[in-house]
Amino acid sequence: MKNNKSTGFLIFTLSRKVWGSYHEIDYDLNRQLIEIATVHEASFVYLSSMGVEWAKWNSYMKARFLVERDLQNSKLSYAIIRPGILSGKSRDQDRPTEELGAWFSHKMAHVYQTLGLQKTADGTRPLDAPEIAMFVGYILEQVMELQHDIKKGKIQNQYELADIHKILRQQFSTL
Repeated sequence: MKNNKSTGFLIFTLSRKVWGSYHEIDYDLNRQLIEIATVHEASFVYLSSMGVEWAKWNSYMKARFLVERDLQNSKLSYAIIRPGILSGKSRDQDRPTEELGAWFSHKMAHVYQTLGLQKTADGTRPLDAPEIAMFVGYILEQVMELQHDIKKGKIQNQYELADIHKILRQQFSTL
């Protein structure tokens, strides 16, 4: 019987007034989950964000940067997923700046694709909730399958936005 140990968590900072700071929610909780996964020798799938290299600019990015650093320094098998803007009608609150950014990104991706610059288009095009859900599900399946092949050793992957779109196209040809 296979021993499937995989840890995947999606923690969202809903309202700092109610739930706490980005550091308390996005970093401290994930740090605890990394420690739990380490004790149980589980794999870890982390939904981070594009742009974590700019961690010094704001607390949202800094929290994600710290989680990524802790995962990379751990002994865990892990996958870090770095989507860009998540677009579409999947949120209850209005986010006009994000909506404008997503609209512009979609238009730029279309221009790049028309010019034959598929990788650039993939690195520009926002994801919607169903796409990121399909990708996270696919990565969880991959991590669980590979985890049992001891010869392959630790699984440590990082997926940027262009990688995500490419894999979605390859695995789910209807996109």
